[in-house]
Formats: sequence, C-alpha cells, structure tokens
Amino acid sequence: MSVSNTGYRIQQLIKNPFSHKFIYQNGHLPYFSNPNSLLKSLVFVRSKFAFAQQKSDDMHRHTKHYLSQLHQAAADCIRENKSFKWFKLPLLEYLKKHPTDENTYALLLNGNSRDKDFIINLYQKAKNVSEVNILLSNLALRHLLRNGHFDEAFKIFKEQDHINLSNIGEMFSRCKDEQTLHQIWNITDEKIRTFAVQDAKVIWKEYITAFAKFNYEEALRFVLSLEERSSEHWIPLFEVPGDKKDIRMLHGLLHTIIRDRFPLKYVHPVLFIALAKIYPWKVFRAFQGKKVTGATPEENFLLQQITSKSLFQINQLSQYSIYKIPMIGFLANDQLKLAEEVILFAEDSNRKIDGSMYLCYFESIMARGLLRDCVRWMRVMASKDLYQVQFAYRKVINMSLEHKEITVAQQLAREASVKGVNIGFMLRQKLKELKIPAKP
Repeated sequence: MSVSNTGYRIQQLIKNPFSHKFIYQNGHLPYFSNPNSLLKSLVFVRSKFAFAQQKSDDMHRHTKHYLSQLHQAAADCIRENKSFKWFKLPLLEYLKKHPTDENTYALLLNGNSRDKDFIINLYQKAKNVSEVNILLSNLALRHLLRNGHFDEAFKIFKEQDHINLSNIGEMFSRCKDEQTLHQIWNITDEKIRTFAVQDAKVIWKEYITAFAKFNYEEALRFVLSLEERSSEHWIPLFEVPGDKKDIRMLHGLLHTIIRDRFPLKYVHPVLFIALAKIYPWKVFRAFQGKKVTGATPEENFLLQQITSKSLFQINQLSQYSIYKIPMIGFLANDQLKLAEEVILFAEDSNRKIDGSMYLCYFESIMARGLLRDCVRWMRVMASKDLYQVQFAYRKVINMSLEHKEITVAQQLAREASVKGVNIGFMLRQKLKELKIPAKP
C-alpha cells in the first residue's frame, strides 16, 4: 500500500470511528510502529462493528474519545522524534470541522516545526480565530525563529499582542541589527513594565546582551540611565569584553560597577569567565591559589578579585564546578589540551566536578568537527555513567555518518546497544537506510 493511499484511508476512517472496544487497550490507543498497522486495526473495527451503529450522542462521545487518543499518539510521536507525516492528514481533516481546537494546532505546528511554508499557511488560516491566536502565534513564532526565519517571525511578532516572555527574549538574542532590536524593545517596553520583576529578568538580560554586541558604549549608558540596576542589567555587559579579549574594557566595566556600589559577588562568575577568555593560564593559576607574575596593574586589579572567599561564594551559589571557568577560557582560545588538563586537575584534586563540565568540553570539540576526539571523550563520559552520554552517542554517531565514517558509526551503534543507550528512532532509521545494524 502506498504512503499516499495509506494517509488517505486513515483520513477517511477518522471521520467515522465506530466502536472503541477493540481500538482501546486500558483506555489508550495501542502503539503502532507504522500507519499500516493502525489502518488494519481501524478497518477490522469498522467491519467488526459496522452493524452496531450507535446513537448520535454515543457516536459523538466515542469519536471524541478516539480523537483524544489520536492526539496522544501524535504527541508521543513528536516527543520520541518519530516521523509525523502519518498524522498530518487526519489532523488537518479534523481541523476543518473544529477550526478552534488548540491541541490540533499545537500538534500540527510541533510536528511540522521545520516546514516554514506549512507554519505560515496554518498561521494565516487561523489568524482570524481568536480562540487560538495566542497559542498559535507563540508556537509559530518560536519554530520560525529556531529554524532561522527571523523576518517571518518578526511579522508575527508585530501583528500579535500576546507574545510570551521567552519568545520576546529569543527575538532579542536572534536579532540581525541594532535598529530592529530597538523596534522590538519599543513595542514591548510598556508590556515589560507590567510584568513581575522576576518574570521580566530574562527580557532585560537578552536585550542588553544583544544591545552590547551591536553598540557596547550605548548599552552601558542605557544601563546607567536606569533608576535601579540589578545583576540582570550588569551581567550581560561582561560578554563583550571577554569575547573581544579587551582587558581595558573589562577593567573599566568593573570600576563602573564599583562606583555604582553594586555588590561584586553577584558579578564575580561572569567577571572571571571574561577574564579567563583573555588570560586563561593566569586565571587557572589564580584558581589554584598560585601566585601570578608578570601582570600589569590593570591585570593585577582584576586577578585580585579571585580570592578564596569569592571562589567559595561561587561554589556555594552554583551547582557547577568553579573549574568550568578556566576551562571555558582555554576553550575560547582553542587550547583544547589545556582545557582537558583543567578537568583532570579537578578530578585528581577531588574538587567539585559535574557532568556539565564534561559536556561543555565535549560540545566544544564536537563544534570543531574533531570526530576522533569526540569518540574518545564520549567513552570517558560513558565510563563515568553520566546521564549526558545518551546525547553524546547520538551526536557522535550522527557526526560519523556525516564524515562518511561508516565503520565508526557501526561500531558506536553496537556499543550503544550493549550499554542500553537509546540512540533514537530517527538515527536508527538513518542507520537502517545505510544498512548499518543498530544491534549487536
């Protein structure tokens, strides 16, 4: 049976689900690995119970129950990263009769999150239906943003009044130019003031971070113009001096904060990260409690902030290892071996260390396309039983396929299977297409 024919017949059957006695097992739609299995079951139900047509009210109740289970099956499909195409036609058919059903809109958008044209068309279709505007606009905007379609997302942003805070923050972070950034800020400024302070923190942080990247001096002046300043206003300003490796800019920022009488303990983590990006080795030595020589007065002033007290405070406030800070500094300077030495030092010294430190290093070498190093480091993570190892296996197997290292992919797929690591449905399908067994 062809894919298109299968989809059509499911679409027809969904209009008239007769009895739920066979379809439901303990109140749930059984799992079907492919739509043909679902279709056969529906056909059987139809033939088995066709003679027992229910009254219209019973039919409505059964149909509603069936469709709720279809929604659940579609949601499970999205969560498990399986192919959504089998659910698209039935859900679109249902939407024709129930154009305000929010669950169906959400499933269709999440299941087709990378299809720009589909998202825009569905949004246009539902734009005049007030009951779904809030949900639809936020989901559509988020998926467009995360797939690189900023201009299309910006159109939705300008049309709708009920964009949530996380989406506004993401608009700032993905903004292409300063002019558009200020447009977004002007549109949302009054709305931001109506939110609770705690809720608006993410907005301030993303806006000032983006502003500083476009125009650091103006961003600093903006922060100083505010009546009250908190860590959410100061912290974003540290990213630019660190990325630019500008010690004078960093020195000036710290002096400004001191003059403002803002407690330094709240900015110490980002200050040390910025400093580590500029002088990773000096920061690492200071973290070890060793004396740093050959530093300029500006450098000394900044390095003197690294004290046993400040490190203790960071250690107490954060769930992450403080040694992640010098490691980030070495990674920012492409000194991978030294970054790995920081991890080994933290391990050997019985310092507080966590899975995120391993993952940070792993993602850094993965971003550089270093397949052999990724394989080696993934096995290090596996030996420590870190929960991130499932993510690591998936990424490295996928990378090995991209590098056309089929033997490596095969070996890792078997290794993952032996360890009981779930590499995911889509990756298993890819391995199957390449005739690479995912089982030993």
